[in-house]
Amino acid sequence: IENSQRLTALKELKTDFENHHNILIELEKLETERKGLKAQIQETKEKKKKVEKEITIAEEEHQEYQKAYNLVKKNLEDANLLKEIRNTYQVGDTCPLCGGTIHQLLTSVDIQSKLQPMEEILMKRQKRVNTAITDRSESEGELKGLEKQDKECEDKISKKRSDKEKCLNKLEKHQLYRECPNLPCVQQQISTSETELTSINDKLKTAQKLHEAVSNRNIEKEKASKLVEDALNEKTKTDNLISDYRK
Repeated sequence: IENSQRLTALKELKTDFENHHNILIELEKLETERKGLKAQIQETKEKKKKVEKEITIAEEEHQEYQKAYNLVKKNLEDANLLKEIRNTYQVGDTCPLCGGTIHQLLTSVDIQSKLQPMEEILMKRQKRVNTAITDRSESEGELKGLEKQDKECEDKISKKRSDKEKCLNKLEKHQLYRECPNLPCVQQQISTSETELTSINDKLKTAQKLHEAVSNRNIEKEKASKLVEDALNEKTKTDNLISDYRK
């Protein structure tokens, strides 16, 4: 390969090496990014698992307390008898069911006042269930987003790996690859070729100047020869005139 052609080929090889190097850097970044996404996905799955467990526990506790509340409410209502009986009997009367003395007749207000603390606890337990369900929805949304990012990252990695293989194949097919199998070698060869090419160009410029100087000298010589020739011609003419005059 001529020096200028070799330099062009080396620069092309250098560009291919740089592209390959950049692809490797981008691939490493993507693989690191995906590793982080995998860790986030696992963490979110664990979080979702804990939330689902919390939902199960909260719902069971809510259901158990709901049963207890319903039982207490029923017992209070049963203890108060039917509305008709409550309106018929007074404290001190004999109970028609058990034959005992009626010591207390609960009003609706009394029943509500006894149930209110349990209702407040029941509401708190329902709130706990609702909060856990909301947390699960948020975890599912977060997990969905992370899995989408992971898929996009996986696709990018697949493309970069393909680009890497193509770039490597291109490098291996390059006419100077075996001579310069890495970037530092190529850079050194480019530097050497550029130095040699500069030296050659300098020599060519010097030769060109010498050629121009010789050419200029030849032109001057031709001019001088022409002047001498003209002078001789004039002398001959003058000599002829003098000769004719003497005759």
